[in-house]
Amino acid sequence: MYNLDMPTRLLLRRYGHVGLVGLLLSILLAGCLPKHWAGGRVDTMESQPLTLASFHLFDVGVTDINGDGSLDLFTTNHSARQSFLFGDGLGGFRSVPLEQLGLSQSEQFPGLEDSDETPTFDRPGVYIFWRDSRLIMHGHDIDQGLDISGKAIFYTPITVDNDGAFTYAIKERSGEQGPVVLTFTAREDGDMVLMPQPYPRVGSPITFQLDNPAWTRNVFLGLFAIPPNQPNFTLDLQDRHGMVWHPFVGDSSTDLLVAGGANLGLTDVLEPNRRAYEFFEGNDGLFTRLHAAEMGLQKKDCPARKIGLSDINGDGLVDVYIVCIRNTPNQLFLQESAGHFRDVASALGLDFPDGGTFAWLDVDNDGRPDLLWAGENGFWLYRNRGNRFEAHKLDGPRVWAQKIALADYDGDGDGDVFVASKDANLFFENRNGSLFYRQPTSLGLPAQSLAAAWVDVDNDGRIDLSTIPDGVFRQTSNATFQNSLHYPRMDFPPIEKIRSARITWFDANNDGFRDVILAVQSPQKTWQLAYFQHLGNANHWLEVELIGPRGNERAIGAQVTVVTTTGQQTARVGWAEGSHYGLGHYRLYFGLGKAQRIDTLTVTWPDGTQQSQSQLPADQILQISYDSP
Repeated sequence: MYNLDMPTRLLLRRYGHVGLVGLLLSILLAGCLPKHWAGGRVDTMESQPLTLASFHLFDVGVTDINGDGSLDLFTTNHSARQSFLFGDGLGGFRSVPLEQLGLSQSEQFPGLEDSDETPTFDRPGVYIFWRDSRLIMHGHDIDQGLDISGKAIFYTPITVDNDGAFTYAIKERSGEQGPVVLTFTAREDGDMVLMPQPYPRVGSPITFQLDNPAWTRNVFLGLFAIPPNQPNFTLDLQDRHGMVWHPFVGDSSTDLLVAGGANLGLTDVLEPNRRAYEFFEGNDGLFTRLHAAEMGLQKKDCPARKIGLSDINGDGLVDVYIVCIRNTPNQLFLQESAGHFRDVASALGLDFPDGGTFAWLDVDNDGRPDLLWAGENGFWLYRNRGNRFEAHKLDGPRVWAQKIALADYDGDGDGDVFVASKDANLFFENRNGSLFYRQPTSLGLPAQSLAAAWVDVDNDGRIDLSTIPDGVFRQTSNATFQNSLHYPRMDFPPIEKIRSARITWFDANNDGFRDVILAVQSPQKTWQLAYFQHLGNANHWLEVELIGPRGNERAIGAQVTVVTTTGQQTARVGWAEGSHYGLGHYRLYFGLGKAQRIDTLTVTWPDGTQQSQSQLPADQILQISYDSP
């Protein structure tokens, strides 16, 4: 796909032909070569500007939203505004408003999401919007004869901070489940601040009833100040947590399934479709909300967190597993036909009410994905026996896992496991289809981490481990690790003072070397974010994108094995995922070191079919489509 060698492409892209000549002359005058041309390893990471919505940040992920072949970015931010950034394939990104994509959390009132912004007050009336996790009622030009009054019905306790602009009265709830009714009248310009409790509690529904239908012309909702079309309306946000991107319905365009919270147990006051997960049908980056309840994607009382995909029964359709918390059973939605699901978690033994995280890993390479679970009761491997999952407790310390990272670190063809934990990291080595605990420090890996990702940083053919806060641990020739690369310009506090962290590596500019986004949350709950581009070196590389059969177009579960003079490497679709709570990064990455050709490349598709190619040139992004037997 690409013919110029990587350093030349990168420099041409950055300086242009004329600027490149000047750069080379200055290098010759300096009597040296750039480090990344020297033929050895390189640690050069260049900071790049990137604007991500960090207000109430929950997750950062990578996917190709619009199907143009360039990797894009997304965030989840609970009930706050999210980022959707389209990549240009050269390392740059442009922000696309979620309303433009059709992904507003409120279908009726786009722009209702929580934020640190304020709408423009340019018309007389009452503006109602979320700011800093507080519901603001702002009177503007009320002295023009407006006397807007009504009720606001809450399903949680509330506190009120009023500067005198409104008169109000509160009728407290009767019993634990009764509503709280606030009656109000706007008297003059100013604010009344309403906070559902316990703060912040943005996701719960709030129903307004205006006393006069004519006042709908003078009430403005959300950041875009949209008037309601009737005097009774409900403000309701989704509390988005995990996102999975995959073609579930229609053509091969990417659809979106969102796992959100349970509105803190308030699902019984919502309309039926709101008691289901969010599902959006994609059309080259434009999305239409479908009725997820009719698709069988009922959330019930699940305060969903992590969501993942796998074809657990080998029928060619991807299935959905969702982690619930607060002693609520996890859910496994079996896809029975395109876009229609049934919860079978109880029947298959995966409905345990244990908060935690998971990864799908075919431990014994038998073609059936197994579930690796890290929860409050330790680490478990649920082996897929076809018609049930068989639970096996794993040896190792009991810790709270932040992230499970998968890779074939030792080149033996099966997946090994690193678990990042603030309590104590864990490492499970896969030997002959079973997982054995090894203390990470015995391999030179850190004792504690907030986030981790496997990545061959220098493309030398040996996979390395990237962690927060300790940096990158490079793998040596004897399969141990050395801490040899710290993130530039990232001044992390001690690990005990970091609340949370995210790390995702991806090839933003299609040059064969992975770039990285880091996000760290301070004790004050604010986030520090950074985006670094890798400037590369003389090592060669290969990236693979698989196009699977209909029903599993992203080839989830497929395995690729690459053999070169550097050695053998194996990766599975999904192992490069950096998102904490979702799935969308399906590209596979292979560092080839000095090898300029791939001797053999073998794809093992989820149905067991194999395809092989030989004598492939290095330094390309290779697309391989499923060839029906």
